Amino acid sequence: EDVLEGYRAEFEIAKAFVKGKLPFCDHYLVTTFFRPEIRKERTTLFPPILLLFPLYEGVRLLGLVNSPLALVLPYAAFGVPLATWVLEAGFRELPREVEEAATLDGLGPLGRLLKVQLPLAAPAVAAAALLTFVASWNEFLLALSFTTRDASRTVTAGIASVSGASLYEVPWGQLSAAIVLATLPVVLLVLAFER
Repeated sequence: EDVLEGYRAEFEIAKAFVKGKLPFCDHYLVTTFFRPEIRKERTTLFPPILLLFPLYEGVRLLGLVNSPLALVLPYAAFGVPLATWVLEAGFRELPREVEEAATLDGLGPLGRLLKVQLPLAAPAVAAAALLTFVASWNEFLLALSFTTRDASRTVTAGIASVSGASLYEVPWGQLSAAIVLATLPVVLLVLAFER
């Protein structure tokens, strides 16, 4: 889902940028994104914990605490920029002549997308899908904050809640087994998409 939204956003932005029809070429995000000489000057990062309180208030007001939707919506919102960023590099490498030839052959926008652009950009789409999945799978802060019941917790938040018989006992064996099992799906996906 994140990859499809990122694909659509990236394709339209890249197409408008290449054709010189982007009306806001000097806008902060676009110049930061497409012009590397400016990107270094305008890179600003902030800690994700700044978003925790407003997101939690929204989730609480909507009654979504302990609901999968409470995590799906933020993960999708955070995944779209990552997917767009990864796909931008893939679509920048697509030859413009191939799209022009497909247009001359009579393919419409959907036909060009399905028969030309997606097959050529398949490695970038796979990389974006894998990265957004791993980012969502490993996310801890929102999962711990938005889920209070053990049954609704994600794997990472569930591992953090494992405790021993007493306050001073750490069940290392159980923690190690849980971490290996939690890592297994990601390792299998990376191996599957390795080529």
